[in-house]
This record gives sequence, structure tokens and C-alpha cells, in this order.
Amino acid sequence: MDRLRDFFKTTFYAFQNSAKDLARILYSVVDFLKKEEFIKESENTFRPTLFGTLTSRLYIDPLSALILRNGLRRADLRVEYFALLHLVCCCSEIEELALNKNDYHNLEIYYNLNLESLLVPFEDVLRFFDFDIYLAQLKTSIMLSKWIEEEKEENICEEFKIGPGDIRRLIDSAGWLTYCSYQLAKILGLRIILAKIDRLAIRLHYGVKEELLELVGLKGIGRVRARSLYSHGFETLSRIKTADIRMLTKIPHIGEKIATSIKEQL
Repeated sequence: MDRLRDFFKTTFYAFQNSAKDLARILYSVVDFLKKEEFIKESENTFRPTLFGTLTSRLYIDPLSALILRNGLRRADLRVEYFALLHLVCCCSEIEELALNKNDYHNLEIYYNLNLESLLVPFEDVLRFFDFDIYLAQLKTSIMLSKWIEEEKEENICEEFKIGPGDIRRLIDSAGWLTYCSYQLAKILGLRIILAKIDRLAIRLHYGVKEELLELVGLKGIGRVRARSLYSHGFETLSRIKTADIRMLTKIPHIGEKIATSIKEQL
């Protein structure tokens, strides 16, 4: 603790604030990190735990790591994709969508209807942010859930009054935090939900329903082509593998070049 105080005395923060304030804040932070198991104290020395080390390596806010850890511990094999989306949307690294006056009523109803399935009830994060922020995070989760349910991009833009760049930014942030969730679940020994988190990451990347996960594994096949293949009876890779290439070229969005590429990959 003495070495921590000596270090922070040389910072600009210490120049701006009193030594008494600095000491109080340092003790508060250290107590928080010990209580939440980011660090442990041994022989008057602080050392990071595995959880603390991973949080640092992932370069995420400790509060985000705490929200993810507590939420993941509530999850089981029946956890819904929306609950996992909402979990990552509660992290500070993702910029939540703005609320308008018409959102409050509908979002509060949505919250009450889905309360039991959420991994992050408001009571858990009450000390970090207010209910307005929580509702904005819920709105962001709903937007992302529409993306992974294959809602058209233009419809999402219209409904949420955002641009394509906003959608992509939120997808990228949610994808990164989903990866962080996967890594945290591994060190927490929560292997039963790893496959679900992994599938969510793929769905976020491509914007597809779970039934298309096998198809988007093909190079050159995104959400539109995968849906077109699926809708024309080519629901699995084994089904495509046995198909004549001329059959594939007749499918909308699948030209000769793409069909040839698919057959070569398989």
C-alpha cells in the first residue's frame, strides 16, 4: 500500500487533489479489487488472481468483467441468446442507443416480461448506473437481437433511427465482448455454455439465425446467400456436397463462380 501511495503521489491527479482524497480513493479501489477477487493480498503484497489477470489482458473495464462474471454464473444450458446479448450490452465498452420519450413505456414492459430470463437484473447494477442507462442497454440488446434474427439492415435503421455505420459499430463491440465472455467462462469453469457463446459470436458476425450457422462457414457465403441456399432445400453441407453444380447456379444470389467455389471447398 505504501508503494501504491508513493506511485500515485507523482501523478497529475495527485497534483490536482489532496493527499487525503488520494489515500481514501486508493483504499476504496484496493478494497473493491480484493472483495471482487481481482487481486489477493499476501504478506503485505497485492497479486492478481487469474480473473484479474484475464481482465487486464482483455483490456476491459473491471466493472465490465464483474458484470460478465456474475451474469455468466447465472447461465445454464437453457440460457437464451437475448440474455447473452443483454449481458454484453451492460458493459461500458459498448455505446448504448439513445432513448426517446416513446421508448420508456415499451422498454419497461419488455423488462418486466423478460426479467426472469435476464442474466443482469437491474438490482445487480444499481450501484453502477441508473435505470435510464439500463433501459438504453436493453434497447441496444433488442436491436442486436433483430440483427441476429436476420432483420434487414434498412428496417433496423428505420426502426431505431440509426445508420448502417452505427449497426456495424455495435456489432463489432458486442462481438468483442462476446469473445471476452467466452474467455471468462472458460476460466470460471462454465464449459456448459461455451458452445452457446461461440454460436452467438458467429450469429453476430453474419447476422443469421442459428439454422444457418453451418452454411455461413463457407467462404463467400453471408446471410443473404445462406438464406437463399437454405430456402431452396440446401440446409446442410452434406446436402450441397451431393448436389449438381447446375442446380446450385439456379439459386438466387448463387452464380457459377460462387457455386464452383462452394463445390471446391466441400
